[in-house]
Amino acid sequence: MELMRFDESLPESPSRKRETQEQIDDTYAQIVEKYKKSKLIPWRKFVETPSFMNLVGQLTNEDVIDLACGEGFYTRKMREMTQGKVFGLDYCENFIKMAKWQLNDSDDIDYRQADCSLPISGIPYQFDLVTPTFLLQNAVTEERFEQMIRNIWNLCKPGGRVCGMGSSPKVPADALLKEHKYGRSFTTDPDTYFKRNSSKYIVRIEDKDADLDISLVLYWYSAEHYENIFKKLGFINFRWVEMELFEDTENQEYWKDFMDGCSLIMYEAFKPMNAN
Repeated sequence: MELMRFDESLPESPSRKRETQEQIDDTYAQIVEKYKKSKLIPWRKFVETPSFMNLVGQLTNEDVIDLACGEGFYTRKMREMTQGKVFGLDYCENFIKMAKWQLNDSDDIDYRQADCSLPISGIPYQFDLVTPTFLLQNAVTEERFEQMIRNIWNLCKPGGRVCGMGSSPKVPADALLKEHKYGRSFTTDPDTYFKRNSSKYIVRIEDKDADLDISLVLYWYSAEHYENIFKKLGFINFRWVEMELFEDTENQEYWKDFMDGCSLIMYEAFKPMNAN
């Protein structure tokens, strides 16, 4: 999603710099406010976020890196939970700028722009927990998909854990239609989706209360492909973890279509202690 850019070529006089910073702050404040509203979309508030944080579990002193961190929603949550280092990487320059802006001059989260489908360099640490949140669904080829997982391996400490999340590879196209009432609609190619890796499809996310209407181009990979590449690169105990409904449990009938064959899923894997 392309976000508003600010002009970095303005004169450098103190008064103009102050005026420019105020414009930047105002622009980002508006964008961030709108983006934060998107996190309050019911399926995100009651299903996605609590399910993922439940999978992450309790943290104390662990070092954490979030791949495809966006504007830092999950990195900020994990910063509150651990005394260790917290990093966030994202391909989108404006997301990284938004994430840094929200730190309010703090430096307790290290945000960096990086294409996680290419070899990642310049990160001088390995991490106890790697969280590829909505990352692998963006791999345009099988080679890029494998490189993403290779990056996850390289960034993970021996004995470390991976907690990932993204679009489910297990949901056929005809089952996606039932999520329209929750503000999620899908456009797929019936000749390739659910049949061939790297199948392109589009997810449209709408919510009137959040003033949100975006379309994301994503790529489908089979569950077997996920499992095989994680195993090939050395990870062990890979498992799929289904989403759960939290908080709004009194409306389980309403959520039945969303939860039954949910288009979102999580996964967990471990790097062996004796791995290089």
